[in-house]
Amino acid sequence: MSRNTPSNIFPSSFLGRGRRRDHIPQSFPITMSPEEIRRLDIQNEILDRMLGGLYPAVDKVNAALAPSGDSIPRILDLGTGSGAWAVDIAEQFPHAEVIGVDLHIPTPSRPIPPNLRFELDDANGPLPHYANSFNLIHARALDARILDYPLFVNQVACMLRPGGVFIVSKCNLQLVDGNTWAPLPNNNEGEPGFTWLQRVLTTARNCITLRGGHEEGPLLWRPLLTNDPHFECFAVRDVYIPIGPWKTEANDQSPYVGSLMRENVSSMLSNLRPLILDEEYPAEIIDRWITEAREELRYLRVKANAIWHYAWVTRREIEWEPLA
Repeated sequence: MSRNTPSNIFPSSFLGRGRRRDHIPQSFPITMSPEEIRRLDIQNEILDRMLGGLYPAVDKVNAALAPSGDSIPRILDLGTGSGAWAVDIAEQFPHAEVIGVDLHIPTPSRPIPPNLRFELDDANGPLPHYANSFNLIHARALDARILDYPLFVNQVACMLRPGGVFIVSKCNLQLVDGNTWAPLPNNNEGEPGFTWLQRVLTTARNCITLRGGHEEGPLLWRPLLTNDPHFECFAVRDVYIPIGPWKTEANDQSPYVGSLMRENVSSMLSNLRPLILDEEYPAEIIDRWITEAREELRYLRVKANAIWHYAWVTRREIEWEPLA
């Protein structure tokens, strides 16, 4: 089957629902180049291996997606990126209908399963066409692009069916020391503990915040999701991923995954360059930072771990109410 058959791709849906492309949030613009698609595919493999599967809360998700005579289980992948997670979940649950949504149409590196389709849509916009439609909503690394977090959470509640599960995750741009587990210092060149890698990541985080993105999204998850009457059973999990071939936690795959993560972070630095340049940092300075950071990664000069934060909730059996 062709990777991009008409039955799987709906390129007109974004414009057809009354929203314009000038609504696209610019807090963290990314060009979906072949290199970026490959990076996102690698990222998907990293998380699958370190998480032990495609999602946490296995029992809740499996229960929500169990075959039912009443309706077909449906899954929404918000911010589908390369489409890798959507392909994986569609293959794992062939009886479910899967929709991957983003501001671009992905070109997955594997064939698109018949129960998966992609649509153009904006997670920041109103999504009434998806009301009461999904048993599982998955949102990975969307925080930098969410412009109104309370509204976003309320829209998720609208789209979930009662008993459905919402899973949100993101990588923290604040790394931790691989030996002490303390945050890498955000200090200046020449000071103890200084790293070029953390310098680039801290600058990028500040730029995202200046553009209105929620880089500190995990700090918002607990109050928003626990105080929203539509949700219950809030839970979290942090996954520590080495940025190099060393072992973390009790995961035997972490040295291999660490090598993948080192490649992934080095590639990600290219995406951060235009973000930082747009905040009027001189190009020669940014290029030096990125070159030095890549040298640190290449020669394993920094033993650091990244943290992926996960949180999930279950939709209560109550009617949806819009924000006042």
